[in-house]
Amino acid sequence: MPHTRDLIAASAKRLFEAHGFSGTSVRAIAAEAGADPSLVIRHFGSKQALFLEVLGLDEYVRPPIDGPLDDSASDWPASCWPRSTRSSAPTTPR
Repeated sequence: MPHTRDLIAASAKRLFEAHGFSGTSVRAIAAEAGADPSLVIRHFGSKQALFLEVLGLDEYVRPPIDGPLDDSASDWPASCWPRSTRSSAPTTPR
């Protein structure tokens, strides 16, 4: 059986891909994962940290982003996500 952290990450990835950063709440992520919202924060520290981790950007953002992600940078289409984090999103030639 998957661990709670893994369930939260998988749920967050699906919701971020479908609704973007601003359209996805910690409560929605927790509900889909079958967990309490406090566990999302306990395992990942913040919604922003979870977003960066499921996109695979957490290792590239050093130091961490200072301040909130705004709507202009957070609602990227699925084609902008690193290939390793995409589910079945179509690819766009570059």
